[in-house]
Amino acid sequence: MKSDWLPKHYHALPSVVVLVTPFNISWQTSEWVKNETTLQENYQRLKFGLYPRDVRIVVVAVKQQSTFSISGHGAAGGGGGGEVLSQDKEVLEERLSSMKRHLQIDSKFFMFLTPSDFVSSSLMCKKLCKTIRETSMVYYATNGKRLKVIAKSITTNKQSQYNSILLARFYFKVAFYFEILNQQMSHSLKYYRTCFDSLINLAGLTALSSKSSMAMTQTQYELMEQVKVLAEWVNYKICKIQFNASANSNFASTHSATSYRDMFSPGSVGGNN
Repeated sequence: MKSDWLPKHYHALPSVVVLVTPFNISWQTSEWVKNETTLQENYQRLKFGLYPRDVRIVVVAVKQQSTFSISGHGAAGGGGGGEVLSQDKEVLEERLSSMKRHLQIDSKFFMFLTPSDFVSSSLMCKKLCKTIRETSMVYYATNGKRLKVIAKSITTNKQSQYNSILLARFYFKVAFYFEILNQQMSHSLKYYRTCFDSLINLAGLTALSSKSSMAMTQTQYELMEQVKVLAEWVNYKICKIQFNASANSNFASTHSATSYRDMFSPGSVGGNN
């Protein structure tokens, strides 16, 4: 497990990406084609950069204040927004449909906002926030289920040091995704504990192996270093969840911490390094 895995998922890897693009109904045909082409290129570049992660892209077209109308009847956005002229409305709908068609994007992931929508009370703003939140939750739930399947396939194989550390990694990741979902903390706690059990099992396998050879190999040493790092994370996560739940807080501070201390205390496997 890489040391930057948690920071990467907290700060670097997105669960959903919002692509904001300007939209002006007063653009002439040539200018409109140019801007639509630029949007398509940016969208495809973004999709390529996110591949193979199943990250959804939400496109938000933001209406710019028009200086004149396509129909030639004055500013389409005058008077603080105003009503779009019927002819301009047809052009608006036609161009929005064209954008969605060329991007091959579901209408659910395409939003059109005006400057007046950028307030928390706006229905469109609330809809956008809801779409982003729900799409993000689907991303974490899907990845959690995918990793559960992988972990299950590993348990069917013969137990070994390699399989044990793999199981611990996958169980930690599953627990992390459930933790982000927030409403499934019991599931998260379950998999954090299962991860910890795998680490204890791994420590036992390593102890038996090192005793039989009377010395710890470089590979075993590196493996135990990985176990230490992951055990620290898991121990913290278990305590945090139980403290936040205000249930069995004493157990959280003694059971996991004591198990971790016993695993790597002086005299135990890897504990004197």
